[in-house]
Amino acid sequence: MPTYEQIKSEIEKIVACSYGTTDLAHAQGVLDWVLKMKPDADDAMKIAAFGHDIERGVLMEKRPNSKDYPSYEEYKIWHATRCAQIMEETLNKLGCEKDFVARVKYLVQNHEVGGDSETDVIKDADSISFLIDNLDYYLLHKGVKDTRAKVEYMYNRMTDAGKKIAKELYDKVLIKLSV
Repeated sequence: MPTYEQIKSEIEKIVACSYGTTDLAHAQGVLDWVLKMKPDADDAMKIAAFGHDIERGVLMEKRPNSKDYPSYEEYKIWHATRCAQIMEETLNKLGCEKDFVARVKYLVQNHEVGGDSETDVIKDADSISFLIDNLDYYLLHKGVKDTRAKVEYMYNRMTDAGKKIAKELYDKVLIKLSV
């Protein structure tokens, strides 16, 4: 089994190829927030946090976007499923243990919806990191209206514990978007 650092390094190579210039910073931001909220996170959770958006670094002939789906939630389900598949393939190629692969795949598959203590932490960390690491990029490419909608979505999907951590940041973002 490769070490945590070896696995992270391989995922970093994939995420670095992303079409979004902030995706690598976002990956690290999610990992950092997971470690702040759950300092005892195991390697599977840390790898899932860092690689949760791995599909963005994989070339596709036609990359779907949210407008290709009946709802934003359905797009997010596609995204999480695709990320989980790529993560599973990547970890298997690296020779990771079957149980480790299955656990990381589960965490990545559920990073958009949460549902248990660990996936909820990753989902909350994803939302917080978006507000810090992705906001300006999103604003530049999507405009104020779509960015406000995305900010609301990311905040509203958080658990109460996550909202408590992010409330001050969220309020500052709303002020920035209203200027």
